[in-house]
Amino acid sequence: MGIATSFFAKAAEVNRSPWSLAAGFYFAYPQTRGERPPDLAHTAQYFAEIETFPLLRPLSALQEEPLRSHMLAGLRTKQSPA
Repeated sequence: MGIATSFFAKAAEVNRSPWSLAAGFYFAYPQTRGERPPDLAHTAQYFAEIETFPLLRPLSALQEEPLRSHMLAGLRTKQSPA
């Protein structure tokens, strides 16, 4: 029982980022049911600005500095009136 508990805890940790990423994008479709995160629009813009990433680190790494400030500055620039 000890090995199974350790295994499934580690498996959940490893799968958290790809699962959150895959499941979260379904909310882009209005017919998707479920409670949408309050920051969904902001998160979608943030990921659109990043464009691509290889999932070599957890999703939380995308909120670390200096990447976060750089990406937010890019979003503000795109949203500013021309």
